[in-house]
Amino acid sequence: MSKNVLLAISFLLSISLFIFFMCFILYKEYRVNKIQNDLKRQLADKSHKEKFSILKFFNINIEQIERKFLKAGINADVENIIFSYLLIATLILIIGIIINNTILSLIVPIVLGAIGYAYIEHKGTNRVIEINKQFINALIDIGDYLRIDSNLSNAIKNVTPNVAYPLKGEFIYIIKEIDSNTNILDALKHFDYRVNSTVVNTWVDSMLFANDKRANVSDSCIKHSAKVRKRLTQNEKLNAKLSGLKFISIMIMIILLGMAFMMFGSSPEFKDFLHEPFGRVLALITGISYTVTTVFIFRKINKEVTIL
Repeated sequence: MSKNVLLAISFLLSISLFIFFMCFILYKEYRVNKIQNDLKRQLADKSHKEKFSILKFFNINIEQIERKFLKAGINADVENIIFSYLLIATLILIIGIIINNTILSLIVPIVLGAIGYAYIEHKGTNRVIEINKQFINALIDIGDYLRIDSNLSNAIKNVTPNVAYPLKGEFIYIIKEIDSNTNILDALKHFDYRVNSTVVNTWVDSMLFANDKRANVSDSCIKHSAKVRKRLTQNEKLNAKLSGLKFISIMIMIILLGMAFMMFGSSPEFKDFLHEPFGRVLALITGISYTVTTVFIFRKINKEVTIL
């Protein structure tokens, strides 16, 4: 066994050991965060010090990524996930160098990252659509309760048992914050930040405005519910049209891939070209271009669907 291979293997073992200890630390931190959530102290503890962040230390903003995780209902430490992904990508790169397949070791991390990002985007979009539908019906019940009792927090507590998930989980979180001595308006702002929905955002803004102007909160809920219900009906019609556009995009992608495989199987020149370094790089660029274009189209479609 050559010296270079032994050096690569020793480096690989050291990276693996580092990943193991990192996973152990992440698990311990997860247990601590879980206990904090159960004790309802995460948002109520004003003396809690913000933990050290390497990315923030280098002035790298990950707030948008954190919001995507929250939008998808994933309560996790985004920085730890990013570093875990980078460690896995490094490990794959080392393995690719050892087996003399650098191109594959570059493609796999990109594909894994794209799949993970697409999953979070898809889950977040579906979750927002579901919350929007549930929220409209919940607003009617909240408005009815407010006619009896003008206390908004009591209205949310009374409505929560009749609400389905995922909105029920968000309402439970609001109740936990209120029970932890968080102001109802601050709890609503946190709710708006987590869900990242236009429907929720406009309702929270109307509640803040009604509180500032001492307006009738019950009437604001009912009026807002009627407006959103009308816009949701229009959005469902738009969703049906855009779903057809998604299907067309997928079919175009399948046809292009089919043509590529046919050329690979029937043309020796094409096969030889792909075995050359320049051919592999060109195929990689082409695949990334197709993937990025498809993801971009889907994101634009999902954005049109979720914006009411």
